[in-house]
This record gives sequence, structure tokens and C-alpha cells, in this order.
Amino acid sequence: MSENACPAKNGAIESPYRIWKQPDLPSKCTYYNAKSMAESPHIHRNIEPKPAIMPNILSNIGNTPLVRINRITEKENIKCEVCIGIALGAAVKGYRCIIVMPEKMSMEKVDVLRALGAEIVRTPTAAAFDSPESHIGVAKRLMEEIPNSHILDQYRNASNPLAHFDGTAEEILRACNDKVDMVVLGAGTGGTLTGVARKIKLRCPNCKVIGVDPEGSVIAEPETLNKSDTSFYEVEGVGYDFVPTVCDRQLVDKWYKSKDKESFVMARRLIREEGLLCGGSCGSAMYCALQAIRDFGLKEGQRCVVLLPDSVRNYMTKYLSDDWMSQRDFLVSEKKIEPTEGWWWNLNVSALQLRAPLTVTPQVTIQETLDVLNKEGFDQVPVVNEAGDIMGMVTVGNMMSQVVKSKVKSSDPVSKVMYKQFKKVHMDTSLGQISRMLDTDHFVLVVHDQRQCTAAPDNSGREFIIGFMDNLIYPKSHSWYASGKLLGNQLFITTSSKSNVVVQVTAPRCNHFLNETFSLRAGEVKQLTISRDFRLSGTEMTEKGILIKATDDIVIYGINKETYSNDGFLGLPTDVLGKEYFAASYGPATIYCLILIIGIHDDTEVNIKLSGNQDVSVTYNGVTYYKEQSMIVKINRYTTFQIKSRGDLTGTYISANKIISVLSGNKKTKIGSGKSQDHLVEQLISVDKWGKRYIAVPIPERAAGDTYRFIASESDTNIKIWGQRGRHLEVNEQAKLSVPGSWTEKSYSADIYLYIEASKPILVVQYVLSQLNTGYSTDIGDPSMILLPPVEQYDADYTFTTPKYSLGSYYNYFLFVVKEGEENGLRVNGKPVPTTTTYTKVPNTNYVGGFIKIPEGTYQCKHTNPTSVFGAVLFGRQYMESYGFPAGLRLSPINKPCIQTAMIPGDGYDNDCDGLIDEEICYDQWQNQGKKIFKS
Repeated sequence: MSENACPAKNGAIESPYRIWKQPDLPSKCTYYNAKSMAESPHIHRNIEPKPAIMPNILSNIGNTPLVRINRITEKENIKCEVCIGIALGAAVKGYRCIIVMPEKMSMEKVDVLRALGAEIVRTPTAAAFDSPESHIGVAKRLMEEIPNSHILDQYRNASNPLAHFDGTAEEILRACNDKVDMVVLGAGTGGTLTGVARKIKLRCPNCKVIGVDPEGSVIAEPETLNKSDTSFYEVEGVGYDFVPTVCDRQLVDKWYKSKDKESFVMARRLIREEGLLCGGSCGSAMYCALQAIRDFGLKEGQRCVVLLPDSVRNYMTKYLSDDWMSQRDFLVSEKKIEPTEGWWWNLNVSALQLRAPLTVTPQVTIQETLDVLNKEGFDQVPVVNEAGDIMGMVTVGNMMSQVVKSKVKSSDPVSKVMYKQFKKVHMDTSLGQISRMLDTDHFVLVVHDQRQCTAAPDNSGREFIIGFMDNLIYPKSHSWYASGKLLGNQLFITTSSKSNVVVQVTAPRCNHFLNETFSLRAGEVKQLTISRDFRLSGTEMTEKGILIKATDDIVIYGINKETYSNDGFLGLPTDVLGKEYFAASYGPATIYCLILIIGIHDDTEVNIKLSGNQDVSVTYNGVTYYKEQSMIVKINRYTTFQIKSRGDLTGTYISANKIISVLSGNKKTKIGSGKSQDHLVEQLISVDKWGKRYIAVPIPERAAGDTYRFIASESDTNIKIWGQRGRHLEVNEQAKLSVPGSWTEKSYSADIYLYIEASKPILVVQYVLSQLNTGYSTDIGDPSMILLPPVEQYDADYTFTTPKYSLGSYYNYFLFVVKEGEENGLRVNGKPVPTTTTYTKVPNTNYVGGFIKIPEGTYQCKHTNPTSVFGAVLFGRQYMESYGFPAGLRLSPINKPCIQTAMIPGDGYDNDCDGLIDEEICYDQWQNQGKKIFKS
């Protein structure tokens, strides 16, 4: 803007001020339009050149080669998200315009289109894109039926991204002076995303491109992001059940999934707080932009461009309406009870004490469903998969109508005729809200969450403080020396959360720099390599504690890896740690036995009473402590204190006045008659979480057998052990442990499944034996130490990821224990275990055990019945290397004095003092009273 002033303006020749006055004299200004603008003394704005896109569109309509050759001049059939713009063009040019759109599109959009003379054809929102009933399918049929008609298909039109490459992207770059650090784009037709991202990546190579895709759409990558029980979403103009041809997904650095509620709430915020009258897809983009800015750590001064491509014009009666938002549980209504509305208006659905409805699985046929509904006297039924996810609804009327019209056969599965568009409400939804919904809908579905309670404490959490013990590094002169990114300390972090989880990994008091921030969601795993400098060496006290914090529950595994010296541990969150531990290692130690203690709170006093084993000695600060002697140290938060001993530290008692984290094992050792050696480590479980019953699955496909140690927490502990190979009982023996910390060791041949029962809580440790020879053989593997989960702490859901071999890939095994008769309900990433799996009866129990091989990856293992618990161990082996640790477990304090309390689902306690915790596993009585019809 020019800052020149005209001294002669408004007759005020002598005035130096640019003050507006009502002119009462003719202007004496001598400037005239023929002069250049630079010579003007007036305040003026530089005139921007007119945008080229709109004139180009209008001038090219009716003048394309296709139109000229085929003389398409009268009728045009159009299927397009930018339908209003097309209808405007058709109105100007005098074309017939037919708009085919899904039913979920707003009435405002329909009214505007009709005002422009367009004809409207509505299609079912739930129809798949490749079905004849979809808007795409109907548009194709109309084109075949109407002479001289043409589909304007923006999903495949190469001009779509080119227009944004030459237009939209240039506008962004001009406005930002060619400096853009992040651009956030919704996954609509793909044209905007592809065109803008390509141009900005060319001009700003370091710019991060963020893609936004709603839950229920399939455009985002990786594919695991698209796994959802949601198939319908209210937000318009973004997301599809197919990938548009013009959408180049490889341009996107990270995809984010948006939800309806967050999108509409954010769109309303943009209107109220920023004065931007934009649509729901703009709310999706802005909501995900805020997440991306946090995840990528953008700082003040960096530029993030969020494309808001829609206006509120088409949605006035939708998300701008409080009633519309409230009916969909997107907004909590503050409406007070009116006398005419009845006493029940503000009661929740839970007050009705509903029973679970009849459900069918997607594979059940239409005829079978009709027969069942006729027998039961129902008109509709939810379609639910075996994992309990709601897939859709089917009604008697729709099924019969589709069969009569020959669109489906009665032998087809119900998944072909189910509605995906229906309203869901929860147990805390008010009856008043439901009453309003039923003004416009025939039914609503009450969804009772499987876990509406606080989950029992387990290995998932939001805060972890861990460390890494000493390990053997071969010198460069040694033939086994190796270097590479796969060596050193590693953290594997994953989650079962469907929303983005922000994770931060730091070492707050360590001199070695560590600061990593990233985000995860279900199906993703983050592998971090932690510097070897974070390992402790010998007996020493340092400040090398590593803090892992997350915005939602995560699962972590630590791997301490060097060439042919490797083991892993299951990380335990700080909310399940304790004050008392007994260590496990293995002796005679080939190098050293180790214990690592990590401080969780400042001013923590730790008492370490060494085990009574032979050759135990620890030297610290010039003082040597021997077997059964105690040493006392004081530590703070993040303090790491490691002790080493040539003697076996198994049974060493560690206690503190505040909770602490403890790991133990060996720097490197051999076990059994083989000569190969390996690192041993596990993060210990505090004594108050030990159990009395354990089941051991033998290490698969190894001939060396297994060794076990049983460690007592109390005096006079009696142990009984039964072992079975196939159908034959081969082990039946007993042992007695006289004092706390005492232990006994037992070795058994391969393929024997054990059941261990103790009179008092014990810890059971399974040791993987050394490889019997140094050549490549079928018995490849190496020592590893596994803390077995007690039966009392079995869980119903595990999330884990497999580590990587230092020289390639492991043979990975998932070992499990499940109740007999419940084997078919096990699911690994949603799929049943292979039918070839062998199940072995565990003696003196109603359990069976087995294992399956799994490739590298991230896994979620659960049971179709949420009340069915099972045990799980992860094991991997390769040439002269192995790893092993529990895949997960619950960690409730089951060894404290038990007082009977009211049964509260999911509280993590043994309410009825029967030795089992939360046997209901957030038992959902409402849900499990229902009848589910499966395909026979």
C-alpha cells in the first residue's frame, strides 16, 4: 500500500494530514489516470491480477476437443463433489446437468443445485463405490442411457491436480514468500492434495506434507490406519471407500485420521473464534494440523499452511445446529427439563436396564437371518463380527425388498444388504436425546462399550523409567566384532490406541543427549536405537535413567544387543512397580551376574541383601560385600545403580522405602552343556504381584530342553510340579523352599509342558539353553531368561512387536496357554490361529498350551470372548542368539492381605478373595446376555 499523501486533496492544500473531510470544493488534485500508479500521491492498493482458474473454466466449457468432436451440446451428466461449480458452468452454457450424490449430502447443497437448474439423483450412502447403487454406478448407468452425455470424473481427470499445481500451490507459495514448513491437506478427490503437495515439495523440499482422512475412509497409509469399526462418517467432501486415481499418496509424509466429533467441534471453533465460515472437512484439517504441529515439534516462526477448502453455506442445518450435533452425541445438550417433556427426559439409557440384542455375524445368509428374526419376533438386527465390532444393521423390509428386486439372492450373506448409516448412542445418552433422534430415524443402536471401566493394571502405561545393563562388546580385532545401526540398545514402542499417541523419550539427568518425540497409533511400532553410552559398566552409580512418557497407554520392550550377545525385557510402567524384589540371574556366571536398580522418586533408600550363593561378592566405594550381607544406598529419580558379581545373584533381596525399578540377569553366560553364551535380562516383577500357579510351554523346535528356577518369597514354601509330553505324564515331583529368596533348579527334556503349584507365592524363571554346537543346525539358539506370567495374572489382550536379529531376522514364536475348549477364540491380528496348530494338555489343569510361528511385525492378540484370559510369551532364536520375555501380563497386587469387597469390573483386585483378580475382565453382563448367530 502506498503511503503517499496528496496535499491538494479536498481543497486542503496546506494540510499535511490525511484526514477525510466531506468535500465542499472541487478537487484541486492534478493527478490523472493516464499517469503511472507510482506517481499517484493517493493511498492505493496494488491490484492483484485476476485468478486464472475461473475464466479458464468458463472459456473452456463447450470448447474442449471432446465436446467439439462429439458435439456434446445439449445434455451432460455430471457426478462431482464440486457439483455447485459445475452446475454454475452448466447454467451459463445452457447444458442439462444431472448431479448424482449420496444421501448424506446436505439439503442446502441440493437446494442450491436445484435453483441452478440441476436435476438431483440421490443414492444410498452405504453403497460401496463399485456397486450399481453407488453414486458412481448410477452416474455410469445414466451416461449409458442418455445420448450425448458425459461424466465429469474428477477422480481420474489429470487436469484436477494440474489446476492446483499451477494455481492453488502458487498462491500459497506467493503468500508465504516460498517458505512453507508444513502443509495440511484433506484427502478429497486427491487433486488438491497431489497438485499442491507436488509443487510445494519442488520449491520447499523440507516441507512436511500432512494428509487428513476420516475414520471409515481407506485413503490413508499405512493400511493399518484404516482399520476401524466405523464405516460411516458425517463429514462431507473428504474420504472415500476407494483410492482416487489422481491421489498420489506417496507425497504425504504422515497421515492422520479424523473423527466426526472432533471435526465438527473444531469447525464450530473456527467460526466462533476465528470468524472463518468453513465446513466440516475444514475442521478435520485443522484438528489434525494441531496434532501434527505437536508431533513434528514446529516452533514459533515456522509456517504451517492448512487448506480450508469449504464454506459453511451447504451445512447450515447440519453441524451449525445444536440439535443436530446433540442428536449425534457430538455436543452435550444443556437443555433443561420442560414439564411437557416428561419426567424421563434426562434419564440415561442405562436406567432402562436393557438386555443385549440378538446379533448376527456378516457371513450368515439372508435367508437364515430372516428365519431367525421371524422366530424371535424382531424387525432388525445388528451385524457384529467375531471381535465384537458393529459392522452394520439389517432390517426385514430391506432384505425382502432387495431379494424381490433380484439385487441379491437369499443365499447371499447379510453383509450385502446391511445399512452402514445409522445412529449409535451409548449407555450415558439421555432418553430426551434419543426421543429427538427418533423424530427423524426409525431406530438407534445402543452401543455398550466392552470396557467401560478402569482397566486392570498391566504392562501398558503412560510413564516408564528404564535402563540398560552392561553387555559384552568385542574389540575391533576380534573376528566377532561388528558395528551397525542394529547393534546397541533398542526400544520398541507400540500401542493399541486407535487415536494418535504422542510419545517422548528423554534422559533428564544424563550427560548423553536423548530427546525423541513421535506419535503412534494402533498397528504402528517405533524402533529407537539408544546409544551404548547409556549402558552401565561394572558396579557403579550413574544418572542414566531413561524416561518414556505418552499421552495414552503404550507398550515397550527393551533389547540389549551386541553381536551374539542379546536379550530383551518387557518394560513395566511406573504405576505397577513395587518396593520388594528378588533377583534372578544364572550361575556359575561365565562373565558376571548383574542387578540394575533405577530410582523413581528422589530420596529413596535401597537395601540390597546379597544371596547366599557361593562366590557372591560386590565391591562398591572400596568396600566388598559378601553373600548374605546387606548394602544400603540412597538414590534419586533417574539414578541408575548396577552391581556385578562372579557369584550367582539369584535370590538377592532388594527392598526400598519408595517404589523402584529393578532389572537383573547376566552380562553374558552359557547355560547347560552347550558352549555358546548370551546376554540375560528381565525387568523384575515386584513380590506383591507373584502368583502360586504357573504353566510353562517348552521352547519350541529345540532339542536341548529347558531349565527352570523357582524362587520363594516366604518361608516353608511347598512346590508341586507336573509335566506332560503329548498325552503322557512324565514329571510328578515336589520341592520345598525353606526361607525367602531360596530357590531350586530343575531341568527337563524338550517338549514337556509343566504345571507348577505352590503353597505360597513364587517366581518361576525359564532359561533357554546354549546351542549344542557352533555350526548351523536345527537347534540354533542361545541362552535367554524369561519370567513366566502366573496364571492369576493372565490377560485377555496383548499388544507386542518382534525385535530384529543383529545379523538379519529371527525365527519368532508366540507361545500361549488357554483354557481347553476356548482355543478357537484366539485371534492374532484379527485372524484365528492356524488350523495346523497343536494343542497339548497341561496336566492337572483345564488348560492347553501351544505355539505358532510369526514373522517380524507388530501384533495384537486377543480372545473373541473378553472374559477369556490366556498366557503369552514371545520368543525368538537365530544362530547363537535368542530373546524371550512375556508378551504381557496383568500386574495387580494379589499378595497383599485380602479383604472381601464389592465386585467392581476392571478394578484390578481380587474382590471375592478367591485367588483370582478381575475374573470378569471388565465383564459386560449386558453384552454377554445377548445371543449371537454364527454361520454354521
